[in-house]
Amino acid sequence: MPPFEALYGRPYTSPAFWEKSEDSVTIGPKIVINHTEKIGHIKQRLRVAQNGYK
Repeated sequence: MPPFEALYGRPYTSPAFWEKSEDSVTIGPKIVINHTEKIGHIKQRLRVAQNGYK
C-alpha cells in the first residue's frame, strides 16, 4: 500500500486529474498553458502571504 493511501485511506490523484470533466478534452499545449497559468496564480498568492508575515 502506498504511504499516501495508508495515511489518508484513499488513492493519490495527481493534479493532472483535478481538471473538471469539461476540461478533459484539453490536450497537448493547451493543458500545459492552463497548468502554467494556475501555477503562476499559486505563486503570486504565496508571495502575497509571505509578504504579510514579514
